[in-house]
Amino acid sequence: MDDTTTENLKRTPLHALHEELGAKLLPFAGYEMPVQYPMGVKDEHLWTRTQAGLFDVSHMGPCFLSLADGIGGGDDAHAEIAALVETLVPSDIASLKEGQARLTVLLNEEGGILDDLIITRPIGEDAQGS
Repeated sequence: MDDTTTENLKRTPLHALHEELGAKLLPFAGYEMPVQYPMGVKDEHLWTRTQAGLFDVSHMGPCFLSLADGIGGGDDAHAEIAALVETLVPSDIASLKEGQARLTVLLNEEGGILDDLIITRPIGEDAQGS
């Protein structure tokens, strides 16, 4: 059976709200996700520009990086991981303080954008790449 049939799709915690608001739901990344609401794309865009918008990121998975050489946590581990990550994104990751996040883009070898991502520095000594 095709994995994009509605029976096989996962649902985010906001799925019921999307349905209640009349969202047009389509398969995306294994989830049933909203792509449009009854007001239409243009009006939705204008509403977001003048008010606020909410983007359901529940379908996005986290990725945690750790160091194979086991230097432990703390600033040294963060600096080493940041140096590796900064070869893939055009952003300053090394300056992130614990608990801070940065919206950036993942680049291909030619510097083109593959995808957007949010990089967060975890809170706590033990969470810094050990």
